[in-house]
This record gives sequence, C-alpha cells and structure tokens, in this order.
Amino acid sequence: PIGSDGLLAGTTLVGCMDPHWDPSARASFIGMHPSHTLGHFYRAGLEAMTLQTARALEEMRSHGLSPAQMVAIGGGANSKLWTKMIADATGISIHKGHNAEASSLGAAISAAVGIGWFESFAEAADAMTSIAETIEPDPRRREAWDALSARQAKVFPASQFAWRN
Repeated sequence: PIGSDGLLAGTTLVGCMDPHWDPSARASFIGMHPSHTLGHFYRAGLEAMTLQTARALEEMRSHGLSPAQMVAIGGGANSKLWTKMIADATGISIHKGHNAEASSLGAAISAAVGIGWFESFAEAADAMTSIAETIEPDPRRREAWDALSARQAKVFPASQFAWRN
C-alpha cells in the first residue's frame, strides 16, 4: 500500500541537488519495524524517488510550466509498479517508448538533425520515437500520495544529523 506501512526512505545516497543542495547528504530509512520486509524497503525507495519527481513537477508549475505528460525512458521505465506510482503521485500520464536505450536514441536523433535528415529535434524525435504504452493516473490515489509527500518531506531535515559535522 501507499506509504510502505510507515517506512520512509531518504534517497540521497551520493548527495543531492533536488530539492536541497548538499553533496554530503546520505540515504536513510526512517520508521523501520521488524514486520518490514525487503518489499517494504524497495517500495519505500520507489516512493521517495516518485515524490522527488512530483516535487520537481510542482517546482516547474510554480514557474508557469504545465507539463501534461511525461516520457519514461531508461531502465526504470521497465517497472510497471514505478511508472504507475509516478502517474498516480503526479496526476499526469506517463508515456513509455518502444526504445528504452535513451542515450543511444538521443545520439541518433542529434546525428540525424546534424547531418540534415531533419530540420529540427522535434521533427526527428517525432519520426524516430513511438509510444509503446501510456500509464494513466488514478485520481483516487492522489490524496494518499499527497499525505505521504507531506511526511516524506520531513525525512531529509530529520536525518541531516547523521552526516553533518
């Protein structure tokens, strides 16, 4: 269930830049209980990263940008659980492409524009990419995600004592 039965994760394993700038930050788990399984730890980590994504989108919105959809690429896009979590927590549709090799595809798109096959990156991307699946958000889950976000936002400040001198 949303909230990993009270287990919260801090995702700053090698420092962080979003939403705090602290290269010395370290990851943490808060609220551990003997009843928590590896599945709880896995889900808590996914929830923390999901909510970082949601906070980044909120920051974009505060600057007048209104993304209506997101494209999931790379290895994480292969996780049905994680992409559904992101859709539900952000309230926007997630598109998964047929090609998960984002770096190679981006290089190919850049090369195609560079040699003149396409006049713009948008034109090249439209021609060279396709959507394999769209994950729609479930608005019934948004309230639970918002409540978890409020709790999750306290993890970073609560765990700073562990790495700060």
